[in-house]
Amino acid sequence: MEEVSEAPRREPEVAARSETGPVRRENEDSCLVADLEEGEWIFAVADGVGGHARGKEASSTTLRLLEERLRASAPDLSMEEAQNLLREALVDINDCILNKNTGKSGRDRMGTTLTAVWRRAGGLHVAQIGDSRLYCFSHDKLRRLTVDQTEAGERFAVGKISEEEERRYPGRNVIRQAVGIPGEKFQPVLQLEELIPGASYLLCSDGLTGGLRDREIEDALRNEEGKDLASLAEGLLQQSLRNFGKDNTTLVLFRF
Repeated sequence: MEEVSEAPRREPEVAARSETGPVRRENEDSCLVADLEEGEWIFAVADGVGGHARGKEASSTTLRLLEERLRASAPDLSMEEAQNLLREALVDINDCILNKNTGKSGRDRMGTTLTAVWRRAGGLHVAQIGDSRLYCFSHDKLRRLTVDQTEAGERFAVGKISEEEERRYPGRNVIRQAVGIPGEKFQPVLQLEELIPGASYLLCSDGLTGGLRDREIEDALRNEEGKDLASLAEGLLQQSLRNFGKDNTTLVLFRF
């Protein structure tokens, strides 16, 4: 794997928000912002699925185990070694959640999406499981860095359908991957992204994107450029809740 040139080490600006919303009784989303020291950080969003408390248990347990595993990693790993360690950690976490699924009914079982960014020397290690998302806003343009692991998301990614068609696609919320599925079917997507100094990175659950189209997120970030990330995060959250508001909504904004 090609190494990505390293930007000067700096502390990130970060904002995180999570809301149950006016319809759901509980918030099954979880988010993570953790300083792993030596310039390493982890940012993540997980959207739990299952009967209320079970979904929250899945999302919070997944993020706790991920932080523990990466915090214990050696700081001098190569990019390839770090990528392999991340994959191994995800497989182990999936097995842990799967082993908690002892019930037969859907409400007794649990799982979660996971979109995570591990910032290390050399760039951003990104892990994608499910349909939470990672965006990058840079030079007035918003880009999706992850692909939703749904039929609609995969068709959108290769240009077969538009975003509007993706939003109306039958079964658009049926995810192909989740933490907590049988091991032989578990296929997390890992990728390495360049860290762009000054760019804004957005992690979010589908509650946010249910209420905001990509262009609306882009417009909000462009029009409010120069504001602190806490104000930007609150603005995105409230706009999404006004437009949609039917799901738990979680986001993490960060920039270096």
